[in-house]
Amino acid sequence: MSTRESDRHGLSRRELLKAAGVTALAGSGASLAACATSSRVVSAPAEAARGGVRLCHFTDPHIRPEFNAVEGTAAAWAHVCAQPQKPDLVVLGGDLIMHSMDQKASRVEELWRVWRSTFDAACRLPTEVCIGNHDIWGWNKGQSGSTGSEARWGKRWVSEVMQLTSLYRTRDVGGWRIIILDSISPLGDSYEGRLDDAQFEWLRGVLASTPSTMPVCIVTHIPILCISTVAVDAQVREQGIITGRGAVMMDVHRLLALFRQHPNVKVCLSGHIHTTERMEYDGVTYICSGAVSGMWWRGIEANRKRGRERWKEGDVPVDLRPARAKPGYMLVDLGPDGSVANRYVEFPWTYAEP
Repeated sequence: MSTRESDRHGLSRRELLKAAGVTALAGSGASLAACATSSRVVSAPAEAARGGVRLCHFTDPHIRPEFNAVEGTAAAWAHVCAQPQKPDLVVLGGDLIMHSMDQKASRVEELWRVWRSTFDAACRLPTEVCIGNHDIWGWNKGQSGSTGSEARWGKRWVSEVMQLTSLYRTRDVGGWRIIILDSISPLGDSYEGRLDDAQFEWLRGVLASTPSTMPVCIVTHIPILCISTVAVDAQVREQGIITGRGAVMMDVHRLLALFRQHPNVKVCLSGHIHTTERMEYDGVTYICSGAVSGMWWRGIEANRKRGRERWKEGDVPVDLRPARAKPGYMLVDLGPDGSVANRYVEFPWTYAEP
């Protein structure tokens, strides 16, 4: 990064690496207990020739100037770069920034500035991007003050910053096909989890054209299947336990039916829920990869206080909801035989408040 770039971003490379403590970071981590159109294809990196693929799923950093989130994101990224076995591919799992959908353009500009400076300050690794709901600007026109006619409105701003020519695409690495999907669909002034029909047909075509011997990993921001949302997000109503339209994919049934036609779909990775979970269903492993930001860079008591303030009739009491994951990222080893092993890696970090 040049001096001019450093001044423009307001954070220098040296400052960010110092904040991250890059020289002192080690590659230790914590184990995760298990519970039960044509595509763009990029050639595999040379290091994948040893057999299999190591992915780093770096999801939900939710960067913002407050709560030491910049320093935390830098520390997490430095920790990835310090791993003794470097990932063959880093998948940025979405929600790179905090609150874009309902924010004024000036605030979103600030969020992308601190993300870009933090991301650019650390090491270079092969990277793919899966967008999240927080990365989309202006769908809530009332609060964001947008009209929908702005050049960066909606998903265009994240596409510009992250240099995305397509929001869904494929990448072949070490004998695996990685499929990145855009799981965020508009719903009024908010969103729901769903593939639009054009993207679903694209996915159908990609799976049909993928050799049956080639294992497939699918990445979405919103989970296709996730049981832990019942513990941390669901509401109890007269008709039973209800999960929100933004918590899991609303077109899950057609996705499951499609996967049954293609047994080489081995694993689906997601973020969004900020929980660590691994479940097996119908021959597919579903992994929810925690969150770089943990509980949005705030401790459990701060989040519970906020939850009590927003409590509504029928909500599960906040104090009964378990804590989300500690700040970390998921390492996923994809074997040449289609096997999947994963480990959640926590990095040294202390919340700025309880």
